[in-house]
Amino acid sequence: YEGLITLSMSAEPNLCIVCACIPTIKLSFRRSAPDNNSSEEETSINQPYFQQKAELGSEDRAVEMPPEERAHGAYELSADQEIRGTDPQVSMPVNVLGSFAKKDLQRLLLAFDDDVTFHNIPNVHTSYQALLDDPTIDAIYNPLPNGLHYEWTVKALQAGKQVLLEKPSVSNTSEACSLFHNSHLLDKGGSLVLLDAVHIRFHPAWQKFLTLIDPTNIAEATSSIWMPPIFAQDDIRFQYDLASGCLMDLGFYTIQTLRQVFACEPTESFYEGRYFPWLTRYIPPVRSPKVEVKHREVVVVLNPDMPGMETATTKTVILWDVLAPSLWHRIDVVEDRELRSSATGEVNKRWTATRYVKQYAEDKFGADDSWTTYRYMLEQFVNKVRGRKIAVWVDGEDSIRQMEMMDGAYTKAAMKVKPSIVPEEMY
Repeated sequence: YEGLITLSMSAEPNLCIVCACIPTIKLSFRRSAPDNNSSEEETSINQPYFQQKAELGSEDRAVEMPPEERAHGAYELSADQEIRGTDPQVSMPVNVLGSFAKKDLQRLLLAFDDDVTFHNIPNVHTSYQALLDDPTIDAIYNPLPNGLHYEWTVKALQAGKQVLLEKPSVSNTSEACSLFHNSHLLDKGGSLVLLDAVHIRFHPAWQKFLTLIDPTNIAEATSSIWMPPIFAQDDIRFQYDLASGCLMDLGFYTIQTLRQVFACEPTESFYEGRYFPWLTRYIPPVRSPKVEVKHREVVVVLNPDMPGMETATTKTVILWDVLAPSLWHRIDVVEDRELRSSATGEVNKRWTATRYVKQYAEDKFGADDSWTTYRYMLEQFVNKVRGRKIAVWVDGEDSIRQMEMMDGAYTKAAMKVKPSIVPEEMY
């Protein structure tokens, strides 16, 4: 499994996506000029842990949706106890009330016996619907396979539950529009919260990175993630009917980061083949996870200090390890400078100035360095549920734009857009 998706924008400007797990495909998107009036709402949430719990205070209750069915489990952690730890769901005091929900209950209990005992889980439901019908549950986290996101998120909202929805939010743009434009479910006095899980956007490292770039002066940006072949071929990540695929998994992050970097949306896509695909498709790429932004040259005339001279600066900003910045990350700010004649362009001197930036905990959240992207995301989700001020968020329109770009990639590559498997009457 080659989980590499690379996106770049050149000065032309074209936004390119190279999908190494679909090795013969190269995609590009032409984008319009940035909208200086557009707001930049940040958001985050992503939850790979089957144990994920929403962090709610002593007067609240938290519950999570069953995990991916393939993992035996659909299981909800719940216990009337205070839990602390380094995982996002246990890094602050939590009262958790919840339950299991799984058809094969016996197999589930055998698989997670230690967790059931440790967390003192009081309730067990034999179906997802039974879990949603439980009046003691206020919020759910939906980490089901992509193809099941729409159906069970709609059902959760119908049941009056707050929803943390694993990324990608749904299977395609049609489902995204239907879900996030559903005024019947989402406009009930603003009482229900639905958050798309884009966890990387919540960490202070990503927020700091965005302050170091200028979206209006970008020459090129690249976002890349590589993963070795650790998943079995029958993993849900490869099942088309469940709306899975590289672009729906790791590729989601590369698209998401570039949309944030450019602060605009692509408007046109292009297709390029890959040289010698019969050979190169079997060569695994190896790249460090990073987001790299190169700016256009900025010239400053030095009058009156140095008449006839000017300085030219080209800035490159690189964020290393965008996925797990709480473990380690570094932001490189590299400025290539030259002193030259304004009239002739003759270079008098060249030099490079480099500084390194790190951004872990933020005191305003009462955070410490162990807080993960998920922990920061949970903080904002809980604040939204409680009606408090939020610092970072992903709204429904943002989620729809993300799915539009992903569908555009599949379409231009002459591939099928991921299917909807929900009943037609749910639209």
